[in-house]
Amino acid sequence: MEENSNNELLSAIKEFGEKINAVEKDTKASRAAIDEKIKNLADEQAKAAKDLNEALQKVHHENAAGTPALVKTAGQTFVESAGYKSMLSGEQKSFRLAFKDAIGSQASNSVSHGSIVAPAQGAFVGIPDDTGTKIQDLIPTVQTASNMVEYLKSSSVTNNAAFVAEAAQKPESAFTFKLENCKIETVAHWVRLTRQAYEDAPLVASYIMNKLLVGLRKTIEAQILNGDGTSPNLPGLLTTVSDSAAAAGVAKGDTLIDFVLKVKNHIETLNYTPNILVLNPAQWTTLSLMKNTLGEYLLGGPAMVAGKSVWGLPVLTSGALPSGKYILGSLQEGCTIYQRMGAEMMASFDDASNFTTNLVTLRAEERLGFAVEDPNALSAGDFSIPTSS
Repeated sequence: MEENSNNELLSAIKEFGEKINAVEKDTKASRAAIDEKIKNLADEQAKAAKDLNEALQKVHHENAAGTPALVKTAGQTFVESAGYKSMLSGEQKSFRLAFKDAIGSQASNSVSHGSIVAPAQGAFVGIPDDTGTKIQDLIPTVQTASNMVEYLKSSSVTNNAAFVAEAAQKPESAFTFKLENCKIETVAHWVRLTRQAYEDAPLVASYIMNKLLVGLRKTIEAQILNGDGTSPNLPGLLTTVSDSAAAAGVAKGDTLIDFVLKVKNHIETLNYTPNILVLNPAQWTTLSLMKNTLGEYLLGGPAMVAGKSVWGLPVLTSGALPSGKYILGSLQEGCTIYQRMGAEMMASFDDASNFTTNLVTLRAEERLGFAVEDPNALSAGDFSIPTSS
């Protein structure tokens, strides 16, 4: 009986050993399969990296051959142009380069809300990087081929639309329009550089962006805000839009923050959607410093990281707006920029005495008109609280 027991034990040990061998065999097979998969993945990764590298080299080669990069400043476009290089080589004495859109815009030539592109070159020290939003970035821009654009200016809107019973008289609404003309004006300026400076491509690119085109941009903003409409000036918002603060109920005892909400509400009751509040930096500072009775800043204080806004309304500060004034409303619904010619750069060695003094003239200009088609969509005037009831 003891012998049978030993035989059974030996059989069990042998069977157990065979199972272990089978497991080891399966494990080796699994490891081999895993190793094969890892090798295949590594090969695929290497192929993908090679394809990516070849694609990048192709893009670099195309750009080096003259194909524009995805994003370039106007200054970079100028110094990389064939005309600029031809002037440096002496093949031509002047050339003209017209940019496709408004200053710095990368948008299409239909309706544009482009913003100026930050210069990639740092050739100037102390020149402000003026790449922030300007008021013209918030106004619909329409291309025109004419020197004069006729448009309908809304003077009053009475919406009497109502539900009516069958066979009942339908109500009449009154929309009063007046045919107006928007004259296309020219904004331009020029500077002279030495031949040596003109041959410094990064300096020229920076000069175009930070001096010439920004100069146009600032002047256009000042005209949109303050122009008196007498040619060659544009009709500015302050001179064409009425102040609705009184109609909005702004009264003695209100705060400037109350002022903003009441005027915003008034424009909304006229079925417009206000999208901007324009203030001089001094007035924005006044709002930002306002505190409650506990000494806490009402608009968030110095640690506030959000953009400038009051009652959910974005705030645009502009030094071109006179101190103590404001503009509030819907720029999209109220006005339009009609653009005849986007920013254009011209360079010439032959201007005046440039030939004998070894100078080059750079000229920047743009042609556009501005129309306030619906003044009711905006309110503009004194940003102050009445002193009497």
